[in-house]
Amino acid sequence: MKPEPPTTALGTEAVLHILLAEDDPSHAELIQRAFETHGEPIRLTVARQLREARETLEADLPDIVITDLRLPDGQGTELLPQKDSDRPYPVIVMTGYGSETIAVEAMKAGALDYLVKSEATLAALPAIVKCTMGKWHEITERKRAQEALRLAYSELEARVRERTSELTRANETLRREIAERTRVERALRLTKQRFLALAETVPDIVFTVCPDGRVDYTNPRFQEFTGQSYDSKKGLSWTQALHPEEVERVNAHRRHCLRTGEPYEMKHRLRHRDGEYRWVLCRARPIRDDAGRIVKWFGSCSDIDDLIRAQNSLQDADHRKNEFLAMLAHELRNPLGPIRNAVRLLKKIDPHHPQHCWAEDVIDRQTAHLVRLVDDLLDVSRITRGKVELQKDTVELGEIVARAIEVTRPLLDERKHAFTVTLPSTAVYLRGDSVRLVQVLGNLLNNAAKYTPKGGALWLTATRDGSHIVLRIRDTGLGIPPETLPYVFDLFIQAERTLDRSQGGLGIGLTVVRSLVEMHGGTVDVSSSGPGQGSEFVVRLPILPGLSPAQTLSGK
Repeated sequence: MKPEPPTTALGTEAVLHILLAEDDPSHAELIQRAFETHGEPIRLTVARQLREARETLEADLPDIVITDLRLPDGQGTELLPQKDSDRPYPVIVMTGYGSETIAVEAMKAGALDYLVKSEATLAALPAIVKCTMGKWHEITERKRAQEALRLAYSELEARVRERTSELTRANETLRREIAERTRVERALRLTKQRFLALAETVPDIVFTVCPDGRVDYTNPRFQEFTGQSYDSKKGLSWTQALHPEEVERVNAHRRHCLRTGEPYEMKHRLRHRDGEYRWVLCRARPIRDDAGRIVKWFGSCSDIDDLIRAQNSLQDADHRKNEFLAMLAHELRNPLGPIRNAVRLLKKIDPHHPQHCWAEDVIDRQTAHLVRLVDDLLDVSRITRGKVELQKDTVELGEIVARAIEVTRPLLDERKHAFTVTLPSTAVYLRGDSVRLVQVLGNLLNNAAKYTPKGGALWLTATRDGSHIVLRIRDTGLGIPPETLPYVFDLFIQAERTLDRSQGGLGIGLTVVRSLVEMHGGTVDVSSSGPGQGSEFVVRLPILPGLSPAQTLSGK
């Protein structure tokens, strides 16, 4: 866009450069004489042909172009600048024919004004040019304001109202000025209406601030978000809605921006109508007048609380993933050392040597441990991707419990735990995958045995609760800190996250437990009084109505 020219409106000391495309010398002379009579300092360049006028435009861009509609070598409208031109200029089209159709076409093509040539209109041309230049400056100023206000004022476009009446009387200039003033006032009212319509329909909080820092407008989203009525006289609602820990920080930054004129942008917490503080992103930009003075601040607040929580969750998940990879490397490396030593020993000794069997046992145990780790990884991978299909059948609870105890018995005996099992007096039947249900109970029992110091106590209790069976696995073990309880079933979570922990494990067993229980239509919960106070896991599973052994066999 062409930069704003120096003051060249008629009536000032600046020289106005006019390009007149007119093939009639008498009309050109009348126009020259009119400006001289008016006493205005101008530089008038006269072009007799369209080609000559174009060359002048290329060499020395005038402040305004006045062109006859018809020139010897073309139409005067060809001198109109293109809509996307980076060198715009105002154009007045003259013709000797008073046709309204010609006037409409000229104005549609981009002419800023149109007049029918007569002695009266040519004599009044200085006033017409002054009005047109004023109108041109208003148009360029309006475009600059639209650019500065971006989206808020993007819909506002400069429109030049068509005029069809001939300028025949001396008081026509005054009448046009009154009409122009009325149009500007109407445009300003329309701009305000559009702003309010936009501000009151967007989902964000929108506000305006006076240069002294007083909030003089907020859209209805503020009251909907905070539940507070807006006090336009005091503007105190904002401070009352801020988190107490951030009042000073927010106000300090606000005062700094009001003092320096720097754009305001800040993330802080704002009290929601439900009493919870939510994170918002608050932005504000100054609106300045022609002199560069700030006349208003325009701003918005966007609710980004869900985004902040999601980012925190992603960061936490990434942190847990890195911890898990470190634990995985540690767990996979632990068995490799004994296996390597056993292999070296086997290479050195005779197959009948007493230590040969010992080395084979080491390799067998450590390989089995690696297989369990890989099986755990494959399990959680299949479950999280929804690739596990349950092989459901009618199963008896006592059988599931017995098989789970059988899996865990070596560890219970090794750690010398007292273990108590209490089951209902009558058989309880479930519809489920027996292998996976054994895996659930085995995981929970194995965890209880592993995280309970030697000589501890474990209880497995099953009780009916309506259409469900409730299984409780309680221990006197290490317990779980309160801050960890909500996350124990999340992937890669362990209460003790250190590489030198003595119990080992990848921290994915409970994730598998929860997924398998939920696939059976049940729930699993955990409670603990804290570190050293033991833990209790509660599994609820739907049961089938009472069945006889014969029915169970026929169902299978």
